[in-house]
Amino acid sequence: MPETKKTLVFYEGDDDKVFLQKLRDAGIWPAEWDLAARTKEQFSGKDGLIRQLLPVVNPENGVGGHAVVLIDHDEMSIDERAEWFKKNLSDEISRTASVVQVVDGPTEGRVKSYRIVSGDRAGKVALVVVGHPADEELKNTYKIDRFAIDDWVFRLALNQSVYEAVSDLERVPYAIAKTKYLEVAELFRKNGLEVRKSKTYIQILRALAAIGPSTATIVGRLVKKGAEALGETQFRQLLQPFIDDLDAAARVLAIGINN
Repeated sequence: MPETKKTLVFYEGDDDKVFLQKLRDAGIWPAEWDLAARTKEQFSGKDGLIRQLLPVVNPENGVGGHAVVLIDHDEMSIDERAEWFKKNLSDEISRTASVVQVVDGPTEGRVKSYRIVSGDRAGKVALVVVGHPADEELKNTYKIDRFAIDDWVFRLALNQSVYEAVSDLERVPYAIAKTKYLEVAELFRKNGLEVRKSKTYIQILRALAAIGPSTATIVGRLVKKGAEALGETQFRQLLQPFIDDLDAAARVLAIGINN
């Protein structure tokens, strides 16, 4: 990857944080990237993420630095989510720094970037819209239509080699878990409960295996054991196109590195 400035990575929730920490431990992203210290009490949700991002990238009232922002697809397309992000970032900046502009930067594949400009100073943001709407199994078999970073966690759990490498899951054989995902999800739906996200299936798995620790804990173990069980090549392939998006984010931030 190209050399980058020190870059902060912003994400939405605690489970996302653990997922990303384990990817970092597996050497998936540049050493120059650090996870932002998200404070959900002050900066919850997508709107809170944007508010916390501003001091990092705003050249007027902040440091004009670099950031990678990971935001879930949810029900939107990549272009729709990118438009949402740019508008909300611009609106938030305008409240405190009217002379600052948010302009489109380089784009590579699915990754958009923006320059936050004030005079001859600029911060940079690479936006990675996260989720796997192209996964036909998630959509057709598991009826997922709200896409998020959890799609990649569930994809790991659906891989037999990864599943069987996690000792916490030993009491529920892989074949039974796959059957129970669908049975429990259908029971939920019959009782008027939504099952539209991968996160729900991870919570079902946690309940099936009677895992005491938080959902974030099982997320971390799936990623860690996935990297070990699959090896680097297969691990990266399973998490495509997300891993390619991270590589692309590094490249777009490295364009005009001194700007």
